[in-house]
Amino acid sequence: MVSDFIKILKDLAREQIVSVEYFPNGKSYRIPMGVFFLDASYDPFNDDDDNDMSVYIDCEYTIQLGMMYMKCSIQDGAERDLITPVSVPLDKKKQNKLHREIISLVNMCSKRVIAQEISRTKYAISSALNNTITEKQFS
Repeated sequence: MVSDFIKILKDLAREQIVSVEYFPNGKSYRIPMGVFFLDASYDPFNDDDDNDMSVYIDCEYTIQLGMMYMKCSIQDGAERDLITPVSVPLDKKKQNKLHREIISLVNMCSKRVIAQEISRTKYAISSALNNTITEKQFS
């Protein structure tokens, strides 16, 4: 079931606008609409529920017994765990299948954020050039 959640989140990350927030010992990715697709019991029309349908992937980097780990938790907007938090060793030799899937999800989110930034930069450059050309034509 966890693998299915991760697969759905990876598919959403490919299509949605993923954002990232950095904090001193890690980062948090936000995937909009994730809860809507993951939690069958979620009712977006219920006023009692938090209306934030985003999924948050919190990655906190730690050292345990001399080894580097990424403690990863996947939560909804009300900070309820959608899967049990997992400590992923950063040493690839010590990772199991679940660890690799989580790393793959985090990498997908990171690549998506980078692609969005590149797209925004290209758009800004294109807009600036078009604006310059337009001003020259009407001067």
